[in-house]
Amino acid sequence: MPESPEVDALAGFLRTHIVGRQIAGLELVEYGALKTRGRLTSELVGRASELVGRAVTGIRRFGKHLASTPKVRHSL
Repeated sequence: MPESPEVDALAGFLRTHIVGRQIAGLELVEYGALKTRGRLTSELVGRASELVGRAVTGIRRFGKHLASTPKVRHSL
């Protein structure tokens, strides 16, 4: 894939600059950016706001796509 070096570079940049930081806000401008296996519903889009306040714990690469991993809120 010709874009592989660019995707790797972006993943490295994001790991350096956002992992460990809190998500202060979220604006979903392009619905195509929200990847889901199911049907995209307004409820699912609304749930994206649940990410605000969580820390980013990792960046993962899936081919030419990147995914951020938020810290999960669980109480035991």
